[in-house]
This record gives sequence, C-alpha cells and structure tokens, in this order.
Amino acid sequence: MEFVEHNDGDTFAIGDAQVTCRQLNHPTVTGGFRIEANGRSLAYISDADIYGETLFAQELAVDGEAEARQQILQGTRELSHGAGLLVCDTFFLPDEYRPDFGHSSVDDGLRLAAETEAKRVALYHHRPAREDADLDDIVDRYQRRVGSKTEIIGSREGRGITL
Repeated sequence: MEFVEHNDGDTFAIGDAQVTCRQLNHPTVTGGFRIEANGRSLAYISDADIYGETLFAQELAVDGEAEARQQILQGTRELSHGAGLLVCDTFFLPDEYRPDFGHSSVDDGLRLAAETEAKRVALYHHRPAREDADLDDIVDRYQRRVGSKTEIIGSREGRGITL
C-alpha cells in the first residue's frame, strides 16, 4: 500500500474516475473529495465543521481567519455542487453542536445539499452513542422536513448505493 498526500485543489485520475481534493475545517488536517466518472459524482465531506466560526486550519489564515473560513467553505461547496450523492459529516443534532469539536450537524449537511443542489445526502460520521433506531428516527424526521427536494440516506456499514 502506498500513501500519497495531496494538497488543497489537487486533482488526479484513478482509472476513468477524476478525483478532486479540498481541505476541510477540522482540528487535524482533513480532506474532502469529489469523485466523478461516467457522468456521475460523489462528494465526501467528513470530519468537518462546515459552517462553524472556529477556524481549525490555521495554516490557511495567511490573509486572515474570515478569508480562510470562506476559502474552505467555497472548496466544500465546489466538491458538493450537483453531486449525485453527498456523503456528509452529520455528527451532531443542532442542540448538541460544539464549536470546538470540528464536526457538523444534520442541519449543516442538509443546508450544504440545498446550497449546492446535491441530489442525495448520506448522513455520515454518526455520534458513537446513537443506536440504529435513533438514526432511523433522524432520517425519517429530516426527510419529512425537506420533503422530496433531497433524498436522505442513513449511512450504514456495508450499505451499497448506486449512483
């Protein structure tokens, strides 16, 4: 196995797939990805506080924290734009959110999907204490809230999804 480090904005091919990398806002360096192949796309945004006011990626704050947060958010939106599936960090429910943790809420994931016209959202990186029944309830509650605008999927180990 070979580990290859990529920088913010790097793109590369794996077979017929084009992969784009962007840095995300998390206490350790974390990257999001967009994979495109055969007219289909998947965006993977995990370990990220998408809309938080805390900038964890201080190395990007050359022109100031507000500018760096905006740069990271713009990169996140670019990865997600029109994605057939957005796999998104939804660790928190809104009342659980902690600004020092580097993770997003279900509301954040759905906001990103709406802003970028992602077609489906897979709620991902669940809080470890949540049980399967809790996750099913969260998916049902939020699907009723957004209606048919966006399909919401609860991520599960071993689950296959066709794009």
